[in-house]
Amino acid sequence: GMSVLLRDFLEYNKPSVERRPELQALLHGAAANFLRYPSVCVQLEATSMLPHLLRASLPEPSKTGPKVEPPSPPACLRVKEELMPLLFLCAHRRVPPTFDYFALPAGYLQALAATSELDAEEDLPGVQMAIKGRLRETMAALMPSPAATLAALQFLQELLPRALGAAPDASTFLTYEAALSLLECLVPYVKAKSGPQALESLRALLSITLQAPAHSPEHEGRRLEFLGRAGGALDELAEGGAGGPEAIIALFQHVFKVVGSGQQELRRKALVCCVAVCKAAPRAIRPVLQALVDTAVGLLKCIPEEQHILCEALVAASTSAQNFDAQQGLIQNLLGPLVAQWIPLAESLVAPGKLASCLLGDRAELASAHSLLQCFWACFRSSTVPSRPEVAAAGGFAIENAGSADFSGVTLRNPAAGIAASVLPGLAAVFRAFHAAFPSDGIRQPAGLDQASAAKLQTYLFGLDKEEVKALTSSLDAKRNDEGDTWSDPLPPPPGEDAGRVLQGRQLVSGMRSTLYKCLGAAFGVQDGVLTHPELASMLTASFLEGLEGAHPYHVELQLRNIWLVTFAPSGLQTASAPLRRSFAAAVLPRLLPAAAAALQRSWQRLQQPDASQHTASGCFAWTPPL
Repeated sequence: GMSVLLRDFLEYNKPSVERRPELQALLHGAAANFLRYPSVCVQLEATSMLPHLLRASLPEPSKTGPKVEPPSPPACLRVKEELMPLLFLCAHRRVPPTFDYFALPAGYLQALAATSELDAEEDLPGVQMAIKGRLRETMAALMPSPAATLAALQFLQELLPRALGAAPDASTFLTYEAALSLLECLVPYVKAKSGPQALESLRALLSITLQAPAHSPEHEGRRLEFLGRAGGALDELAEGGAGGPEAIIALFQHVFKVVGSGQQELRRKALVCCVAVCKAAPRAIRPVLQALVDTAVGLLKCIPEEQHILCEALVAASTSAQNFDAQQGLIQNLLGPLVAQWIPLAESLVAPGKLASCLLGDRAELASAHSLLQCFWACFRSSTVPSRPEVAAAGGFAIENAGSADFSGVTLRNPAAGIAASVLPGLAAVFRAFHAAFPSDGIRQPAGLDQASAAKLQTYLFGLDKEEVKALTSSLDAKRNDEGDTWSDPLPPPPGEDAGRVLQGRQLVSGMRSTLYKCLGAAFGVQDGVLTHPELASMLTASFLEGLEGAHPYHVELQLRNIWLVTFAPSGLQTASAPLRRSFAAAVLPRLLPAAAAALQRSWQRLQQPDASQHTASGCFAWTPPL
């Protein structure tokens, strides 16, 4: 209650606190005492008060008034000696008895043993997450004072080598997590204007983090999560001339090492880290872009299941060049071999019978098609053009005659346009064949298949919405792990069919369908290669809109959300001219909306039938709406 009163006092009396150093000293002392109390609930209230207190002690200079010197920390605010150690204890979930990183407040461990019973174990994760949010606000409140920010960095620079390099024991990961959490809260608020000392300290902290040993996959995974959030810091290093390119090379060397040799879960985390850094650090990446791409391309063949994540990272990195020819060349080199694989593969899968035989027999071609579509989807959504007209013109993205009254094309060229135009015909053919062979509505029979093949497919077409897929896959997992368990699956595999294979088949069909939707929605974002495609009108009629008419209501929602709402969003067609947008909307909307309404109406009519909650004639459940 006291901390709440103090927080409210600060909030409503900020001008008085700013003018009175003696009042600041009293409030800082009270906040420090609350932070010393070893209970996470009390510490949560204390950290809620800190941002208000720091904003009053370190007021941000007015942006409209005369330029003034940044505020210096008051004498009562001892960032390195008192505040940061106490915040580290707040970030530490459980302080071990062997804690020796700095002197603890007198009686802290004894009091911790007494108050730990008051902190319910089930509440700790939520409270710790809330404390971390307050720590971010606290670090943001330090930013107006470069001296305060530097002091916080220097504390971490002394702490991190010991905290991250400690010998493994029962408490090692808790300390590792606490140190990285505190660093994670501070790093986003270190800017180029923080000064050369702060930038040098930041560069040293990133280097220490990369060089620290990882005693377990859990340690490495947590480090990768932090590095994925450090892209903005690398960009600030580049802007401030403090070794941004060198730091990013070291980061990617570490990440690619994990990709090449790590476990599957770590490899995926490393690739997600790549994507985040490539999107957040264009200035740091620009000088080393080609070297980065050359190294990463060699990894593509080693990670067939995660190719699309690395492709997304590389295409995102290419946007740092802000040059059309450079970006187009990189995308062509990256995706050209994949397009060469896609075209003959798509031609072989245009028949529903071929798709069905792939699912029921050797699934290599279907899995390859799924992997390639994931790569195209990732690249199409990451291939962007500059939003500022002057940058677009300087980089060669703008089209010269786009301002003429009769212009009906695109106003900006997309570097992925050639790839999108090459992929689109095969995408349309596979899209149509897939919906014919694997209808999303269990009432409909597969088209173009003999009766025996259609019957075998039924067990793979049962999962319709998210909850049903979750229930079915969990029942298959239970069957695979416990042969004595009773199946909860209303449509179990045929006799002799392997449960694991059925599970993988259902997941492949569900993943392929979702990826088809996402790939098409992302392709429409590459307007230079898709909206201007000479065969687009026939593809819309024969493939893309046809799949909506017989869709299950959940898949009507998926198609609208992943394809058409992306396309017709306010920024969806921004690089197309007004005449091109109007003609595309006139070709799509008069068919799209009635088809979606008709699909929903048919489902509603089925739900009104007396036996709507029972098995249908095909052996599948009718769809039931959520409560």
